[in-house]
Amino acid sequence: MNEMSPGPRQSPADVNAKTQPKSRSTVWMVRIALLLGSVVAGLILFVVISPTGEQYLRMYSNLRAFRVPSNAMRPTICEGERIVADMNAYQTKSPQRGQIILFYHEPGVIFVKRVIGVGGDTVEPGPPGVEGKILVNGNPIKFPETCGKPVVTQDMAQEAPAFPVTKVPKDSFFVVGDNLGNSNDSRIPGFGFVSADELRGEPLSLYWSPGRSRVGCQVR
Repeated sequence: MNEMSPGPRQSPADVNAKTQPKSRSTVWMVRIALLLGSVVAGLILFVVISPTGEQYLRMYSNLRAFRVPSNAMRPTICEGERIVADMNAYQTKSPQRGQIILFYHEPGVIFVKRVIGVGGDTVEPGPPGVEGKILVNGNPIKFPETCGKPVVTQDMAQEAPAFPVTKVPKDSFFVVGDNLGNSNDSRIPGFGFVSADELRGEPLSLYWSPGRSRVGCQVR
């Protein structure tokens, strides 16, 4: 008997059964490569040729990330959460009532607050029981619903600061933190209005939060 005997004779069907999966795998790899190449080429054409593509390119080149160190904007933005902002948002337009802005108000310090009054508006404290306890042109301010479930940390409960009836000057903004009882904002005499030349950007979304339900939330 030979030390090594040949195995059983293979039929053509056996050979095909072994080689066919490898052939299919190669075909699918080629198809996937062609698909990815088409997608990349399409994106390049979209950005280079399309005006909309150019707008997206400009916008994304002006995105910046920030970590928020306080609860002044809670529950919209909580302490420790990280936001993405468009730093080009207000180069050609002005923020409107209700929008959240980033701005320099002290050297080297960027603040995040909500605009509740623009040039010509009258801002005043509301009577007890009025939602928000602040009136703008006679109407109580309203905050949007909270996105996700904020991870709330304890801060010292404070009463909202009293302030006089205030007329907002032209090209200026009256801003507050959503956490009205714990925010340094336009209600405080030493803080005052935000001027148009102090504007720096608009927060877009939360890209990180200790609360998973908050990740990806739009800042509004």
